[in-house]
Parts: sequence; structure tokens; C-alpha cells
Amino acid sequence: MKQSIIEAKSFAFAVRMVRLFAHLLERHGHIRALLYQALRSGTSVGANVAESVDAESLRDFISKRSIALKEARETEYWLRLLHETDHLTKAEFDSIHADCTELLRLLSTSLRKQREQLKASKKSPPTSRPTSDLSPLTSDLSQLTSHNWPFAARLISSLRLLTCSFL
Repeated sequence: MKQSIIEAKSFAFAVRMVRLFAHLLERHGHIRALLYQALRSGTSVGANVAESVDAESLRDFISKRSIALKEARETEYWLRLLHETDHLTKAEFDSIHADCTELLRLLSTSLRKQREQLKASKKSPPTSRPTSDLSPLTSDLSQLTSHNWPFAARLISSLRLLTCSFL
């Protein structure tokens, strides 16, 4: 099966993040915690995109891609922080930030289209719920009442109130 553009670019971005992490760890080991945060979020983008490929539903797909988008935004934050604290050169930052920005645009566009598709596929909610849905439960509770269980009568009246509020 052929990879989508987002799949290919998010995987390539994860590879770049791993290489950047290794490179920066050698130069700036004292900021290890910050580097690990950037690595985790940067590789998580591709992992969530990969997970979305086998989504069980459109909602699941949108959920996975939304997480990927959030991780890309977080990665952008860490990259900016590394650059502003002089741990990334301008050339390093510009290069990887351009890839991150492209992923953000691709994911945003994809999500917008998928959300529109989900909205279009939604059916209008039913105007009323059939009362027969609760009738087996109500009849079982009526039998409990006949056995003189006082709480059953209160439960039946509560169920009737609930049923009326859904109609």
C-alpha cells in the first residue's frame, strides 16, 4: 500500500528529530530533559499519523490526527525554545522548522476536510425515542413491586420521569 504524503513527511520528520536529538545531545547534554521533550513530541507526530491509518472509524481517524497536530504544535514550541536559547543555529532551526510548519499545514487541512466529511455524514437526531425501549425494564420492575419491595416503586416512578424527559 502506498503511503500518503502526510505519512511519508511525518516519518521523515521523526527521522530528522532523532538525528537532531543525537546531534544536540553531544553538544548540549546539560539540557537533556528539554531535548527528550522535543524528541518525544517530534516522533509522536509520525506515530499518531501511522496509527490513524488503521483507524476503526472516521471519528477515530480524526482523533489520532488531532493528537498528531497537537504534537506537531508542541514540537514547534520546543524547536523555538531551543533556537531562542542558542542551542539550535539559525540554519538548523530554519530547516527543521520549515518541515514542522509544513506538517502543521498538512495536518490542519486534512483535519478540516475530515471534520467536514463527518459533519456531512451525520444524520439528524431522532425527534423522539420510542417508549417501548424501556418497557421490558419497567415490567421487570413492576414484578419487583408486587413482591413488596418499597424501593422498586420509587425506581419505577423515577424511570417514568426520565422517559418523559427524553421524549
